[in-house]
Amino acid sequence: RHVVTAGHCVKNKVLSSVIVTLGEYHLKSSREPLPDQTFRVIKAVVHPRFQFSPAADRFDVAVLRLDRPVRYAPHIAPICLPEVGRDPAPGTQAYVAGWGALIPEDVTGPLISILVPEVKRPSVLQVVNVPVITNEKCERWHNDQGIQVQIWPEMVCAGYREGGKDSCKGDSGGPLMVQQADGRWVLIGIVSAGFSCGKPGQPALEGHD
Repeated sequence: RHVVTAGHCVKNKVLSSVIVTLGEYHLKSSREPLPDQTFRVIKAVVHPRFQFSPAADRFDVAVLRLDRPVRYAPHIAPICLPEVGRDPAPGTQAYVAGWGALIPEDVTGPLISILVPEVKRPSVLQVVNVPVITNEKCERWHNDQGIQVQIWPEMVCAGYREGGKDSCKGDSGGPLMVQQADGRWVLIGIVSAGFSCGKPGQPALEGHD
């Protein structure tokens, strides 16, 4: 009966306006082989230390309680929570999923939007693999790009020095997850912030505490 998302996605929101859909894949298809499930949210608990920030929101996580239990299905299953104190090692391959923009807004213009209307926001669920990196390296890469940002202990970074693969606007609240040797998927972060998308030396920041 609970889902996790980014704090900034629900902070100060009216609960009646928040809807949770599970099992979605193609946003513009009403005839998918596996049906989705839609829920109302009856309670939202944002991390008590959450705070908005110009660069990256701190403690950016929230737990939502649904109006009824979820019916598990082949495409709807719970994800495991990580063990306390066992952070993923640098270099661990993680995965981000969502319907966020495929091209950052700062490199697109009206012509691209007119010619390819779905170039920014896909209708089919996307997934990308990104390696976990240390917070120190993440800060250094950003600084090398002229971006002064502090990566706090409750955050985790994932991405490539050369860019190219990344989460983007619209992916916020989605999972940063790893698959363990036993096959189980573990949630290690929540997509939170970033400076543009997929640019060299600017990996994404995820809430992690």
